[in-house]
Amino acid sequence: MVAGSSGTIGKAVGKYGYAFELVTTSVATVGPYVFHDKTTLNGVTNPQKLLITIEAEPLSGSLAGMVLQCGWHDAPTNSWGWAAVRIGPNLTVGGGIQTYQAVLERPAAWAAGKTIDDVSIRFMPSYTTAGATAAINRVKLHRFDAQVILADSYIDQQLKTKATLDGIAETSYVMRVKAGGASAGLEMVAASNPNGPASAIRMSADEILLDGTIKGPMMEIGAIGAREIAARSIVASALAIMDLTNLVPDDQLQDDVSWIKGIAFRLRPITARGDVKSVGDLYYTHADNVNANVQYAYSRNFFPVTPGMSSLSPVRSSGLPER
Repeated sequence: MVAGSSGTIGKAVGKYGYAFELVTTSVATVGPYVFHDKTTLNGVTNPQKLLITIEAEPLSGSLAGMVLQCGWHDAPTNSWGWAAVRIGPNLTVGGGIQTYQAVLERPAAWAAGKTIDDVSIRFMPSYTTAGATAAINRVKLHRFDAQVILADSYIDQQLKTKATLDGIAETSYVMRVKAGGASAGLEMVAASNPNGPASAIRMSADEILLDGTIKGPMMEIGAIGAREIAARSIVASALAIMDLTNLVPDDQLQDDVSWIKGIAFRLRPITARGDVKSVGDLYYTHADNVNANVQYAYSRNFFPVTPGMSSLSPVRSSGLPER
């Protein structure tokens, strides 16, 4: 650990017995930070990727300068190649102990022709890299470790818990997994505040598979529409029918393309008659025309029925007597 010239590092009660407490008092120079140097990590001398895990507890101040940093040292030139990620925006002051993970990758210029003899990982509460700006703050560090990633895969986890004196409490858990070009994520959030409790779960993946039953009270009205249902996957025999008109496609005579008809018929979405129950009607315009080629109208789409059961198809018509 390094105290720097603008802060202090001390020992405090922590999650695992004790924790580092880092206090940055000025932004003029580099503040206190914790680092770990190793010739090898998990038996690997020059790891391409590292999964850094911290459990931090921001107590006060700004987190605008909080970063994780990893360096690869080239022995012949006595120079370092650095990678860093800004983590301050992902943590909350006063939110309790929060877990954060990030993957840091060796710079491309250090991939070949280098003799790596040291790898360093750093937790820096106040620094100026990766878009961070130095800031005054106070934070406890409960855990800080690294794992070598040997393949293009990782698990990224974040855990936040917040409780305040004014009754606002919030907990969130975020997990992301990656393997090659495939990735998936799960985010759970629960919050309680003066306006009432709220919670949400967000999942992301190429396919989301649910085992068990999804019950009606858990589904928002209008959440499932026609585009979410495969064609002809729901049939009348599988439903409890309260309104028999639901069995007939376009029973209210509203959709012209739902009907196949000769030129003797036209569909009127708004009926001109007041003595019919449908919203629209099929209007026969050639009462004196006996040409059978134009005197037909029938539904374009079939609808399923149960084999062996009777089907009643009433038709109501009105007009002048035929001649």
